[in-house]
Amino acid sequence: MTWKTCLMAMALAAMFPVAAVQGADTRPFEGFRALVVEPENFWGWDTAVLCALEEKGFDVTYGAIPDAPGALDRYALVALTIKRNLTEGEARELERYVAGGGAVYGSWGGPMGSRAFLREVCKVGATKSQRLKKIVLLDSPLTAGIAAGEVSLPEYVGHTQVGDRGLEIVAVEPVEGGIPVARDTAGNCLGVLSQHGKGRTAVLGFGPEQDKHYADPDLGPAMMDNLLAWLLEEKIRSGRREWSGRISVLLPARAVVREVFLNGRRLSDPAIKRIGSVKTVELDVRGIAEGEGAEVRVTYETLPPGRNVETVIHLPWNTLRSAADSPARLAEYLESLHVTLCQPLLRSGFGHAWYKGMPQDSHDEVLVTQYEGNFLADLIRECHARGIKVVGGIYFDNATPVQNYPEVARIGRQGNPVKDRYGRVQACFNNPKGQEHSLATVQHLLDNYDLDGISLDDNFELDKAQCFCDYCKAGFRKYCEAHGIGYEDPSGASAIAQHWRDYRQEATRELAGKVRRIAAAHGVPAGGWVSASMGSMHLGQVFDFLGGMVYAQPPRAARAPLSVLGECDFICLLWAPHSDPRGMEREARESVHAGCAAVGFWIRGEDGGYEMDPERSEAMRRALGGVEEEWFRFYRENVLSGDGRFAMAGGKVGASELTLKVRNTGRKAARRPEGPLDLSGLEEALRPRRLTQA
Repeated sequence: MTWKTCLMAMALAAMFPVAAVQGADTRPFEGFRALVVEPENFWGWDTAVLCALEEKGFDVTYGAIPDAPGALDRYALVALTIKRNLTEGEARELERYVAGGGAVYGSWGGPMGSRAFLREVCKVGATKSQRLKKIVLLDSPLTAGIAAGEVSLPEYVGHTQVGDRGLEIVAVEPVEGGIPVARDTAGNCLGVLSQHGKGRTAVLGFGPEQDKHYADPDLGPAMMDNLLAWLLEEKIRSGRREWSGRISVLLPARAVVREVFLNGRRLSDPAIKRIGSVKTVELDVRGIAEGEGAEVRVTYETLPPGRNVETVIHLPWNTLRSAADSPARLAEYLESLHVTLCQPLLRSGFGHAWYKGMPQDSHDEVLVTQYEGNFLADLIRECHARGIKVVGGIYFDNATPVQNYPEVARIGRQGNPVKDRYGRVQACFNNPKGQEHSLATVQHLLDNYDLDGISLDDNFELDKAQCFCDYCKAGFRKYCEAHGIGYEDPSGASAIAQHWRDYRQEATRELAGKVRRIAAAHGVPAGGWVSASMGSMHLGQVFDFLGGMVYAQPPRAARAPLSVLGECDFICLLWAPHSDPRGMEREARESVHAGCAAVGFWIRGEDGGYEMDPERSEAMRRALGGVEEEWFRFYRENVLSGDGRFAMAGGKVGASELTLKVRNTGRKAARRPEGPLDLSGLEEALRPRRLTQA
């Protein structure tokens, strides 16, 4: 970087000092709208930034860059997350938007495939992915109030061991006019802020929204506050905000609403929506003038006793083996952790079964051959005796279908059969013959065991495991014909990549629907494990629940899935091994405050068994034992949401009625709950009982 560029950066920083974000204001950006652009891939970065913005108070829209000229102007901020490629039209509209005063944020290198936009608008030249164990924060608007200097990245990010390789971060080459905000120990720049016309941009090679990437859990949010304050400084200074004129009051998710009143007037068609552990009732308050108050009253069917948040433990792989001497002791351990739902993995993708399964399965020697009796049946009985439900988890069998039907082999892009790490040819699960054995396994499992549900583990999503066999191509041709799309061979045509993904997702829904119908015939729910990204949420249309593997993401990332799943449940599953025990408790609390109605941990002891070390076991006991109390804190803080001018002057929530006094303050309310909220009636009504009694 030349001395002229350094001087330019220093001048820009002086011209545009960061706007302070008051520490007491937890939602400083209420009244601002943000667009989070759907990325090309779905690793979960989309939900991390989406929920970070929503947590700060933004009214967030998720989707594509709009086609209509000027449509971006309604947004204070456009977040590209890891949207890599822009069309010429998108780049042109974004450039116009920024020049006119808009703000663009791209994390993990931003739109790396759009070089002209990066250089001319974002002041970023070449980009290059690399792996780092440390980053150096420079003195810049990003570090206002933060000590600049070296930051070590953690050894583990959820289930990913960073180790000697380091964490993947993008180096960006600053061009003249850009403000560098971080570098690696070799001096490579890792992020640039810039001014373009009246607007601002930030392209970072890392993501402040990803709290888990920093040993200090407060560092990411602090950088995010600084970043947003700098990007939106002029809008914050001007005080121009756009208020929706709508507020929402919260009820427990199980509430069945009868009537809604605003100032004594019964509303004929209120908007009611379930979002995880709560139900929102939205009201139009445009008629309430500045300084005026109003009363909201909602009546609902008397709430039966029960939990607001279920507590979950996932037992992976062969952890069950360590319970072979005593299923009762495993159930006692789960009970000691305050668990209401246990999800053991019973079958691997290689056909290994940790229970008495299908004749074709490779049955576990410890749990099946040597065990006297039926281990799974005994475990289910012991869990049920303690009020713990058991949902059986299985992988689809990759290899057995090919042994029966060689023609169902999964085919790669180059036309060769796809093999697993042991050299076995994998099956195409889109082909009915490729599904046959796995669907029979689901049927057999539910026919023979008193399970409370079935869950598919993470090898069933067909858009994640692509196949280019003749069956898949023929199905895609029919899909294109039905949708008026010109067919191209998906193995080589990038122009139809989005349609190919849509077809594979449709095929996944058809497959999931078959599993759900088997489960429904047995009177139990069916679901599947997915990442906490928006790309998998389409499965909420066909499953009863989704298990969200929130391992490397902040728990707040669950907010986004909850917003679109409606009545489909979502399990926020956190990672326990290698985790800081204090972090485990914090993440459980954050999951509850994200609105999750089911929270739990993926556990595995250092010896491969189910029992975690004493410190982590105790952390889970405290965390899972406190989720109901934490839910009431969450509820109290968020009973009123929506238009940021409105504050709650007081209220009461009971077993069958909510009454809130609200007030239009005329400006962004300094505090939402201005007055007392009496929850004693609600607490008494919902006094938690075991899951089987709920």
